[in-house]
Amino acid sequence: MDAPLRQYLGWERFPENLTEPEIAHFFSLSLDIQRTVLRHRRPLNRLGVALQIGFLRLTGALLNSVEMIPPPVLAHLGVELGIAPPHLASIRALYRRRRTLFEHQDAAKQALGLNDLTEHGERALNGFLRREASDKFLVDELEQAARVWLGDHQYIQLPKRRLRSAASVARRHLDAGLLTSALAAVGMEQTKAWPLKLSETMESGKTRLEWLRDSPASRKTKGLADHIAKIDFLNKLGAGKLDLGLSTGMLKAQARSMLYRKPATLKRMRSEHKVLEIACFLRLQLLRLTDDGLGMIDYRIADLWRQARTRAEATMEDGLRRHQSLVLQLAVLADDESASDAAVRDQMRTLLAPCRPSGAYGFSTKVGRVRRELAAAGRGASELLGALAAINLDLPPEPPLAQALATLERVASSGKRRLPEGTANPFGRTWAFLIDQPDREAAFGGYRAATLMLLKRSLRNGQASVAHSLEYRAPEDRLIPKAQWLKERARFVRNLAVSVKPEATIRWIKDELATALKALDAAVSRGDIRIENNRLIVPKLKAAPEDEGLNAIRRALFAGVGKIQLPDLLVEIDATTRFSWSLLGRIPPQRARTHNPLRGPDRLGFRSDRRRHGAHDAQH
Repeated sequence: MDAPLRQYLGWERFPENLTEPEIAHFFSLSLDIQRTVLRHRRPLNRLGVALQIGFLRLTGALLNSVEMIPPPVLAHLGVELGIAPPHLASIRALYRRRRTLFEHQDAAKQALGLNDLTEHGERALNGFLRREASDKFLVDELEQAARVWLGDHQYIQLPKRRLRSAASVARRHLDAGLLTSALAAVGMEQTKAWPLKLSETMESGKTRLEWLRDSPASRKTKGLADHIAKIDFLNKLGAGKLDLGLSTGMLKAQARSMLYRKPATLKRMRSEHKVLEIACFLRLQLLRLTDDGLGMIDYRIADLWRQARTRAEATMEDGLRRHQSLVLQLAVLADDESASDAAVRDQMRTLLAPCRPSGAYGFSTKVGRVRRELAAAGRGASELLGALAAINLDLPPEPPLAQALATLERVASSGKRRLPEGTANPFGRTWAFLIDQPDREAAFGGYRAATLMLLKRSLRNGQASVAHSLEYRAPEDRLIPKAQWLKERARFVRNLAVSVKPEATIRWIKDELATALKALDAAVSRGDIRIENNRLIVPKLKAAPEDEGLNAIRRALFAGVGKIQLPDLLVEIDATTRFSWSLLGRIPPQRARTHNPLRGPDRLGFRSDRRRHGAHDAQH
């Protein structure tokens, strides 16, 4: 069943304002259904069976409501059956004899091939809910998923209270497993210390919990240092070990309360909820802070490059002014007839001496000059590499970045800021003029600058990754684990709404692409779009002439509606069209409460008889 047709699953009475297409879809009778209905002789009995079948198709539940049956439904069934239906009727009015109601319900179930939930089916439903609980946080979502499962497996819908109880049990089962995993990861003593450490007041007057939730003050040195301190604090609390196997959406849902909770309320929480919420919060904050920290490092590297480029451009402008001055001095020297040739040569050597190339600091391209200036930015580069040490990068053993970081670590442990002779260059020829120069201290600066640029490129192309991250994870970590995919492939395919066979999805994508290319070709042929210099040029649309008839309709519409706020208008439109129902795939909670079925044992007076009827069926 498509998502828009599932919105009424589980309802025990008719929805308000059923549209004509919905009535036609659910209450139209096929030939087989008509044969089943025509077995009953009296017109009202035929109407009752057809009504039960249509309502069962609409909601998946049996019709027991005392509410009035919508007149459009009665009129449609009258046309389908060729009878004159009553204009107003209720279930009580149609069924004077209770037994007839039960017989018609059994006939509707047999006609649609639906069955009551068996013991085996209930075990399958509970297993389904436990699997779905890992992807759906709200009990309402689990309840709606259970209703869809019942419909897909040809079962009668269960009462709301029973389904909600099963969904709550599945939710508690998942939480218990997560709690056990968290305790096994960090230990009982660590979890007991979490509330005390998060409630600890810092020198700034904030608690550790508030400090962790604060955004970075800046991307400069102080802000980055404070950010790295938060990551260190989370690692000390064991956040790096709290990989509970939750998806990002479920982790955010589990930690949402902690993002707004006051530190003083930690002591009043139940221990199980406290441990689970804090564990998910610590893990989520570690993932977010790691991403933000790497983003700040990336920004600082780009800022160092920008500063180096500014200095290089200033140096080049200064060199250009010196060269212009040199040309003028040489021109004056050439015009001096009184100077001897030897004196002219000596003066020319003196003027040209500052312009002679000397090793790594000779003439180069503009990028080479920028690299040379970046190599001189010692303090900023050292701070970034120190901050990177707090974030454990996952690097394969072979890539150049792993070799470069290992070399810098050996140099740092030696206490000398000199690059040893014979150190291999893993960066290529572009950095060779800085790394292979005789001045080994300057070579160390060049090696460090090259490492920073390689780090920036590796974070963007995926060669460097972090396990405890959202954006910088390894490509294979972004996919569903292979073992889980093989075990639950059918569920994932159903939830993702994709084809079981990849070829079918690829074929559909190709068909869509072909259709789009044909539309583009037709637009180019008509002149709506033109191609210039390998670029699509879309002309601006011209305003259409105003239609006086539309203006009159607009004025009449506004005069009838009057002044109204836009939010109220949107809510009213949605209440009429139920667009949000299709987006959610379920009934919005507020409207669901509005349409809850009436409860009470004496609404129809059938409950006691139904029990006896069930007992009678069980005996036979």
